[in-house]
Amino acid sequence: MSHVVALLDSGSAGNFISGTLCRQLGLRTKATSTAYQIQFITGRPVSHRQVSQSAGPVLLQVGVFHVEEIALLVLEESTADVILGRPWLEQHDPIISWKTGEVLNDVFCPKRASKLPPHRPWDSTIDLLPGEPVPRGRIYPLSIPEEKAMEEYIKALAQGYIRPSTFPAASSFFFVAKKDGGLRPCIDYRALNRITVKFRYPLPLVPAALEHLRGATIFTKLDLRSAYNLIRIREGDEWKTTFVTPTGHYEYLVMPYGLANAPSVFQDFIHEVLREFLYRFVLVYINDILIYSRDLAKHRHHVAEVLKRLREFQLFLKAEKCSFHQPSVQFLGYNIDSNGIRMDEGKVAAIRNWPTPTTVKELQRFLGFANFYRRFIQNYSIIANTLTSLLRNKPKSLPWTSSAEEAFAILKKTFSTTLLLVHPDPDKPFIMEVDASTTGVGAVLSQQQGNPSRLHPCAFFSRKLNPAERNYDIGNQELLAVKLALEEWRHWLEGAKHPFLVLTDHKNLEYL
Repeated sequence: MSHVVALLDSGSAGNFISGTLCRQLGLRTKATSTAYQIQFITGRPVSHRQVSQSAGPVLLQVGVFHVEEIALLVLEESTADVILGRPWLEQHDPIISWKTGEVLNDVFCPKRASKLPPHRPWDSTIDLLPGEPVPRGRIYPLSIPEEKAMEEYIKALAQGYIRPSTFPAASSFFFVAKKDGGLRPCIDYRALNRITVKFRYPLPLVPAALEHLRGATIFTKLDLRSAYNLIRIREGDEWKTTFVTPTGHYEYLVMPYGLANAPSVFQDFIHEVLREFLYRFVLVYINDILIYSRDLAKHRHHVAEVLKRLREFQLFLKAEKCSFHQPSVQFLGYNIDSNGIRMDEGKVAAIRNWPTPTTVKELQRFLGFANFYRRFIQNYSIIANTLTSLLRNKPKSLPWTSSAEEAFAILKKTFSTTLLLVHPDPDKPFIMEVDASTTGVGAVLSQQQGNPSRLHPCAFFSRKLNPAERNYDIGNQELLAVKLALEEWRHWLEGAKHPFLVLTDHKNLEYL
């Protein structure tokens, strides 16, 4: 790869490469159908030789993210290595900062991101329950490496995010070890959270949100830099965020991590910022933004619109965590492409290699991890029933048995293949298949898709039976499975374009 200087010239009628650079790179050329005489706007020839050769298509990378193939006319005696003229500008329609000479680059600038954001209508409020005492945390002793890390942390934040506080009550400050051996600063806001009036703005249901990706073929993933710190604390509430360190008390001017309302406050804010794009070509979950489009031309426009909106609200992105114009992306624990959704292979491998739990907490951790992908596993609740039953009545120790070990192995084995769930298509008929056992019910929603067309699952559903339901006869258990599955997928099946088919192995249900 060669680094060259390109001239953006809105007055140029074509895209050019200098003859010297063309020969240096060893590019193949071919004759153009017409020879061109290139002139300045005054009419004076740019070169004494006509343009009669084109090079390419060649791979052109602009900045970090944009890569394309482009054919360039060979211009002898050019003063620039590459000239990107009006054809390129019309195709990409870039938004240029004439002050910095960059195209939407400011949304990736760490320096601008570190500045104190302005007060907005979405400032984080910390309203406290009346009559509750303000929490008083203790000072934790810090090791020498922790003291150094604390000084660096305070120094970085003191550039705009925090200020010294005189409020006597404060939350505790300490460090926890990261997997890579580093130190993560933590503030214990649990006592403050217990007396905070909760803000109930809902977080999106990720599986439901992903259903909007039907028909998309190209994706861009954006990651907001220091997302919570992009929100100011309401003026007058800063003292409530005070934390205590061996060197003094400090309070936040921006919303810190650890506050109970932080996820809801930020979701409300980012939804308002991107509201006109939501579920048309944008999904957003807190600081993760997914842009999706049916084709590249639309996608470039969609990405530019989102970047302009983020810049308008002084929101900044972490460039190293963004992916642009990709046929597939990893988003919120899923692998997503035009065909559908798969489990993240790294997380699936972690489940398959999970060691046998020896404590209640270890089993809870495993089931919580596996439960994230339950919609990919047929009859998940039935398979996991033996393990979940071990947690009934909140035992202090784990009563691990041979049947538990067998269920653990079977559940891990169900993750041996990364199943594809296709995006539901409302223009095609659905097939809903249900099943019931003495411990639970399950269902799968499927459609004929692909070329050649074959039956693909859209989603799985399962649920354990409660004690009363386990007393139902098999016919009523199958009927319960139908009822629960219809409730689960009502948003797809109610008012569907085509009648849907329900499959059950209990023949008597045909006559209901």
